[in-house]
Amino acid sequence: MSVFRLNSAPYEKIDCRYIESADLTITNNGGEEFDVLVELETPHNVIFVGLFHLAPGAVAVAPNLPTNYGSFSLLLVTNLNNHHPTGVTVHVKNHGALVALFTQEDCIRMS
Repeated sequence: MSVFRLNSAPYEKIDCRYIESADLTITNNGGEEFDVLVELETPHNVIFVGLFHLAPGAVAVAPNLPTNYGSFSLLLVTNLNNHHPTGVTVHVKNHGALVALFTQEDCIRMS
């Protein structure tokens, strides 16, 4: 299993005070299909849970995930033994305008 985590909090590297929502894109860059469980949570509750199946070359999108300027943690868990085939892109927005773009390279990764 490979795990990706992207955290945001006030005054941290990814500062939630400027993030109203996020668009998540997951890409299968490998030759084998896999599943990915996605969870977006705040300190108070889980905002989004989704399970995606990605064939080779497939893309899954979860648009407009509401973060509402609060601390959040985005967790992705795959049923792969390593993180290399998984592409992750997070477009963070403020009032619909792109504020920043984060990829799997910005995530905490565990394989």
